[in-house]
Amino acid sequence: MGLLEFLKLGRFGKRSNEPTKQQLHPMVKRGADPLLTWAREEKLGDGAFGEVFRARHQQSGQQAAIKQVSIDSDEDLMESMAEVSVLAKCSHANITRLMDAFLHSGKLWLCLEFCEFGALDSVMMELDRGLSESQIQFVCLEMTRALHYLHGNGIIHRDLKAGNVLLTSDAVVKLADFGVSAIGDSPDVRRGTFIGSQYWMAPEVMACETVDNQGYDVRADVWSLGVTLIELAQMLPPHHNLQPARVTIRVIKGDPPRLSRPSLWSQGFHGFLSRCLVKPPEMRATTQELLTADFIARLGEADRRALRNLIAELRATPEIEVKPAPAAGASTPMLTSISNPTSTLKSTPTPTSTPKLTPTSTLKSTSSPTSTPTPTGIKTDTDTDIDIGIDTDTNAGTETETNAGFGTGNQAEASGDSKVETDIGVGARN
Repeated sequence: MGLLEFLKLGRFGKRSNEPTKQQLHPMVKRGADPLLTWAREEKLGDGAFGEVFRARHQQSGQQAAIKQVSIDSDEDLMESMAEVSVLAKCSHANITRLMDAFLHSGKLWLCLEFCEFGALDSVMMELDRGLSESQIQFVCLEMTRALHYLHGNGIIHRDLKAGNVLLTSDAVVKLADFGVSAIGDSPDVRRGTFIGSQYWMAPEVMACETVDNQGYDVRADVWSLGVTLIELAQMLPPHHNLQPARVTIRVIKGDPPRLSRPSLWSQGFHGFLSRCLVKPPEMRATTQELLTADFIARLGEADRRALRNLIAELRATPEIEVKPAPAAGASTPMLTSISNPTSTLKSTPTPTSTPKLTPTSTLKSTSSPTSTPTPTGIKTDTDTDIDIGIDTDTNAGTETETNAGFGTGNQAEASGDSKVETDIGVGARN
């Protein structure tokens, strides 16, 4: 799973081709070939850090999602060991478990608990809709429980978003991707490090870029929780039509985000969000307080059926194979195979011209500001949804921006140097 643009301060480390043994976490097996223990299966995706693939334990048959990270220097190893240390410390039903770890041939192999249905942003893309309120409620409950556990152990996740929330075949929600997490008293947090995914970032974290001695604590995760819940309801985070640099201005200077169609949601949901999305962190609710909120406090195991229904819908969705579009004017089926034998497919000529987009035009999409791979398992057409948003910020001069909708996959930022990274859920649907 990749990250949006981030900046780390005070980084150090002598470059070396072979990290020293003293830097390794005790859980990491140095030099052992992981493929003697884990049989490699299908590739799940790529990220800025490397590759993720599914594997099966040679003896037990247990599945894992293996994340490969290239280690080229002591600095790389130090950053990766921070993630290993956090994962090794955690033992909670709603946090992905680190099953094994290897340092072999210049790569760190992290063998993580496999979650069949992957990340919730991919789930929404596959279904072409946001989650229902009952589904959001149970996801919220399990996310809040996981955060309460982390915060009680002094750990800040720092990158909460739907792309880092996974769903298992047992309808259990798991927090994943601790690549930028930190222990609460670490230098990163004390001096205030601008790190994470900007659309979900708390105001006090954004302020680290411009305000001296601006620090933050575990309450930064609570803001990100609120933004993630809006994302689950609407498929996209607030301000998704803005470039990241403009998001910073909007979040710091503007009002906290809210649901765009308030009449569709309960007062309990609105109330929960209003407790998460408070700009002064000292006035923001803690996870302990959130667990007593009406929105989730009365939920029990029977309410997990909302997520089981979601899984049933995913399993009923036909899986399709999509091939590139034919030449202009050709009449060729775009889908070459479909797993549901009762489905039918009609040939549609490819249009020879592109419709003109006005500022109010909308072509459906959950894509990133640049592009996204076509999701499998959700449609029998090849339409790409693109939100065309116009934003004028009078606080920063007259400026008009047109941005494609933001979602899972390749995420491009226009803040400073252009940079594209790929988010990968540690899990995938069979």
